[in-house]
Amino acid sequence: MTVAAWRTPLFAAALVGALGLASVVMVPETRQAVVLRMGQPDRVINAFRPGGQSGAGLEWRIPFVERIVWVDRNLQRFTSAAEQVRSNDEQVLNLDIDTTYRVFAPVKLVSTVGSQDKLVDQLKAILPALLREELGAHSANTLLAPGAGGSTARLRAALDAKARAYGAQVIDLRIAAAALPEPGLQAALARMQLDREQRASLEQSRGSAETQAIIADAKVRAAQIYAQSYGQDPAFYDFWRAMKSYEAVFANPSNKDGTTIVLSPDSEYLRQFKGK
Repeated sequence: MTVAAWRTPLFAAALVGALGLASVVMVPETRQAVVLRMGQPDRVINAFRPGGQSGAGLEWRIPFVERIVWVDRNLQRFTSAAEQVRSNDEQVLNLDIDTTYRVFAPVKLVSTVGSQDKLVDQLKAILPALLREELGAHSANTLLAPGAGGSTARLRAALDAKARAYGAQVIDLRIAAAALPEPGLQAALARMQLDREQRASLEQSRGSAETQAIIADAKVRAAQIYAQSYGQDPAFYDFWRAMKSYEAVFANPSNKDGTTIVLSPDSEYLRQFKGK
């Protein structure tokens, strides 16, 4: 048999082998395969089902008639960086938003936006309007705090409602980073410092007022006790007052620096020394 005679069967064998290889698709566990027949979704290989078994493995397709659109089966995440939001106290903030999602209806995804990359682009395009609507009603201090005052839960629900129209579910949404532009940052820090100082001054004033009230109450109670004591035993109360006065005058250390006190022996002030 000549060489020319061998060419036809070899070519036929190679063509059959190429068609056979093109007919086999290896579907991994981490991906869903949407099979399009003549441009229209026909079936899904390894579709995501909560608690369902994986359908990964070798599958057949018709070459040149059917093509595959791949969609991730596991949770996926994307970040929208430096999204600007104006707070209700007129501060512009730059927010980095982390969104975690899953495609649960890959046929709807392919029919509406065509691919998973276009789905992410669509959600990123929707997000700014939702940020202004859900977060714009809060102050800058609230948005800069962890959890953003609980507003991220409402934001996740709003974005999830939009994502379901494309066959996806938003599982989680968080503010990964929040910052003020540099000029606004300095102004915000100055306001925060002033707010802390005002709070400290207010607390100090309250403490001072409470201290004065306690002292005044103690003086009133002491006067009441003195009055009750005088009513029960005037002689003892007179003696006690004289002793306190002698202590203040004669035992005062400041009177020992050359101070001279001259009193008459018959002075009424000294009558307690005489036992009167």
